[in-house]
Parts: sequence; structure tokens; C-alpha cells
Amino acid sequence: MTKKAVWTASVLGAAALLAAFCLLVPRRYPVPADTTIGTRSIRYEDRPKTAAEITVARYFLNQITGDFKEMKKLLPNTELDRITLENEKEAFLKGESMETYIIRSITTLDREQYAGDNEAFSYPDAETRARQENLKDYAVIHVEFYQKWNNKAESHAPQWNSGECGRNFLVGKKALDKNYKIYDFGMMM
Repeated sequence: MTKKAVWTASVLGAAALLAAFCLLVPRRYPVPADTTIGTRSIRYEDRPKTAAEITVARYFLNQITGDFKEMKKLLPNTELDRITLENEKEAFLKGESMETYIIRSITTLDREQYAGDNEAFSYPDAETRARQENLKDYAVIHVEFYQKWNNKAESHAPQWNSGECGRNFLVGKKALDKNYKIYDFGMMM
């Protein structure tokens, strides 16, 4: 074998080894632990561990940063989503926004948890909704969090008050989706 052939075989072998290593190493889904923009802030006391959890974590982050372009990528492109995002963006630009989120815990629920009788995790329609949306892969993500609206938003009596909350999210992928999206927001608890 020539030097060039040996060098090429070595490089290809190293590349194959690196590719195999990358498949075996758990992937990280980065979300900043603390983000502050002006008077708005978010802190994660619990870090997301899966791609589905990171999708929900990014939704909370985008509400604080006001990045509605990124938030749109986390939702299916339905008329309801477009209207909701436009209304949220309009309120944000008027200065009516969430001031603080503290994510206490973010957890992927198993079927017994979300389909069971425990009111803290109950999301009995998750499977039906996943079928209606033709999701090939889905998860129910439960988030415990503290939220505080800014004074301007509080003065307009938001639907959900400031304080400790819990909420489930149906997160999934359709057959051709590369990334998870939030298909349903469960009731606030």
C-alpha cells in the first residue's frame, strides 16, 4: 500500500470511529440556565433531559425573550396557533408580558401518570389528541413553574394569575417532522 492509501484508510477509519462514538454518546439539548432581558427573566431549577422536554423549555424561554419567530417553530402551523402568536406578540409589544418564570421541574410523564386519576398529572385526552394529529411519536411533558406577570399585564387581569402553576404539554412529531412541536397545552393546574 502507498502512503496515500494508508493515510486515506486511517482518516476514513477515524471518521467511522468518531461517527460511531457520536451515535453512542447521549446528546445534550442546551437551554441556558438563567436568562435575563431587561426586567424579564427565566431560571431553570430543573434541566430538560430529552428533545421533547427541550421543546417545552424553549417555549417558556421564547415568552421571556419575545422571540416569536422561534416560538412559531415550536408549534404546528395552524390558524389557531397563528392567531394566538399574533395576539401574544401584540401584547408583548404593548409591554404586557410575563416578567418571571422559574421552572421548578420538567418531566416526561409515563402513560400511567397522565392517563391515571392523579389530578396533578391528569391528561386523559393525550392519546386521542395524538391520534387526531397523526403523531408518530409523542410525549406528555409536565412542568411545575412559578410565573409572575409584569404590572401592566396584571392590570388587565390575565387568564392565569401570577404564582405557582403546573401544566401538561402534548409534544410530538408527525411522520416527516424533524423536530418536536407542541400540539396541545393542557389546563393550568
